[in-house]
Amino acid sequence: MAFLEWFKERSHISQTIFIVIIAYAVSSVVVLCLALGIFPYLEHAYFNPQVCIAYAIISFALTAFISAYHLSTMIRRKKRRCDLTDGRRNAA
Repeated sequence: MAFLEWFKERSHISQTIFIVIIAYAVSSVVVLCLALGIFPYLEHAYFNPQVCIAYAIISFALTAFISAYHLSTMIRRKKRRCDLTDGRRNAA
């Protein structure tokens, strides 16, 4: 199965989360280069403190959004241990 077929089968929210995670991964590489002090050795690279502030805000928002989405899917599918009925809880 090709990647595009797999991607098109997903819901719109899953596609959006996937794209945001890829963008987050790219920005994480930039911050890693900054933390390791590699920027002075890279051509055309410069330090911008506003990028770090934006990275921190986006990191927090992305974590909160994905956590809320994951929790909502668990509640809808009743996958949490407290959502199981007594019969199913004892069987597990």
